[in-house]
Amino acid sequence: MVGFWALARLRLRSNPGCRLNCIYVLPEYGRHGYAKQLYRSHRNLGFAKAWFENLVLWVLEKIPRARGFLKRLDNRLESGKQKRNAFPRSYYRIEVRYRKLPDWETAWR
Repeated sequence: MVGFWALARLRLRSNPGCRLNCIYVLPEYGRHGYAKQLYRSHRNLGFAKAWFENLVLWVLEKIPRARGFLKRLDNRLESGKQKRNAFPRSYYRIEVRYRKLPDWETAWR
């Protein structure tokens, strides 16, 4: 095993979607495409398409590599959407929210 991810359904009935709780690849396997494969693998699970048109992911603000990864995979930073990390002694305390762009917004790229 080189990595894993965890997915959860959003609790909003009016706005179905899912939240990618975490995605992690062992450091020695970084930059080999494993994270991208994990990120895209949720499409093979057979969930309703509506879930993945509203995919959100929180990422630590001070990790530019993770933020760049999400941007390259057509996620956009939602301005004003941030929260404090649950770990009070953590150096990286602020998380920011990214949202997957719907297919119709990325089709022209």
